[in-house]
Amino acid sequence: MQFHYRIKIKIAIHGMVRSIQDRLAAECLITRPLTRLSAIDFYAIILLRYPCKEVQMQEITALYNSSLAAYNRLAPTYGLKDGVEIINEDLARSFVTMLPPHGRVLDLGCGPGQYSRYFASQGYDVEAVDNSPAMIEELHRRGASTKVTARCLDMRQLDYNGSFVGVFALASLIHLRQEDLPAVLASIHAALVPGGAFLANFAISDQGLRFERLTATDYARSGRFFQHYKTIDIPRRMLEKAGFRIDRIDIRIVRPMLSDGTRGYTEWANFMGMSTNYNT
Repeated sequence: MQFHYRIKIKIAIHGMVRSIQDRLAAECLITRPLTRLSAIDFYAIILLRYPCKEVQMQEITALYNSSLAAYNRLAPTYGLKDGVEIINEDLARSFVTMLPPHGRVLDLGCGPGQYSRYFASQGYDVEAVDNSPAMIEELHRRGASTKVTARCLDMRQLDYNGSFVGVFALASLIHLRQEDLPAVLASIHAALVPGGAFLANFAISDQGLRFERLTATDYARSGRFFQHYKTIDIPRRMLEKAGFRIDRIDIRIVRPMLSDGTRGYTEWANFMGMSTNYNT
């Protein structure tokens, strides 16, 4: 089988070896010929459905690089509506109520810094971290408070140690593969003081493979990769294992339009709680 991108991967099923297209089609993961999929569509489908041991590291790297390139493109208008910067103030205020009156806050996946500026306005010293150089540049262009320090860093390479009273990870951990999440959660836990507050959100889909098809094709065509979890218990258990106590989960339901004209169903779950002084 020939593909535009000369990807040669075979997957074993029940002791048999089938072509990727046959297997994906059998599981309803694709609805159009594989030769019409872009490279990033293809990577997303494979990485979302199959363990990473079946995929070479270069495909994994390409997937993450595609998300990075997409956010570099989106930076000038990201978080703006009619030219005005918007944030979820209710969510931001809820996070602040979990914090002590003063201290350092890590805004993980800060984008152009709209939440970093909010936390700075509440009196906190903010470390704003994003993997996109264009987002960091946009943060400075929009005017960062003197209480905000910006750093361009991949969240898989966090190197902080017990210095933050809170970590705000809104719409950032959703861009990690499930296999990569435990190590990042451990780094976040290490970055917090004991009892430090955290907020992180995850995408929960109710239709398993069908919704993975939406994630792999419709979303990935924008260049961004989103990890969806089949149940809310999966990220909850991972957080608890990393040493977090979950105090609150808020759920927002979205119904995106699918490529077949029907509407999907996703629960965006915001987890809030605090770090403990142990890992299990």
